Amino acid sequence: MKYQFVISQGNPALQLSAIKLIRSVKNRGHEILPIFFYQDGVVAAQLNKHIPSDELDLLNSWNDAVNELGIELRCCVTAAGKRGIICEEEAETQGLTPTMSELFSPTGLGDFAANSSTADRVIRF
Repeated sequence: MKYQFVISQGNPALQLSAIKLIRSVKNRGHEILPIFFYQDGVVAAQLNKHIPSDELDLLNSWNDAVNELGIELRCCVTAAGKRGIICEEEAETQGLTPTMSELFSPTGLGDFAANSSTADRVIRF
């Protein structure tokens, strides 16, 4: 089966639950389509944020999942921009410093719609 995950919440505990479910689904032999970050979920892609030592670093957790599972992360460029998270290409055109991790590919809702149309299941966190 093909699974499409949508991460629309920025809550670290919720995103950690998503990673655990993605790992479980992948380890059962299912296909994971590119994971789409939308709305407040895009905060996981933000660089240069201060994380207290007793809190979860989402970017690090997603990086570990990418390395372990070979998954792809895509971030809605519009939702990210509204939250001050700017990809490299957008930063260059505006003369700014990028604030989106290169771990995430900037994309839009059209890409999400295309992937979702091929998924057997869509799971939203």
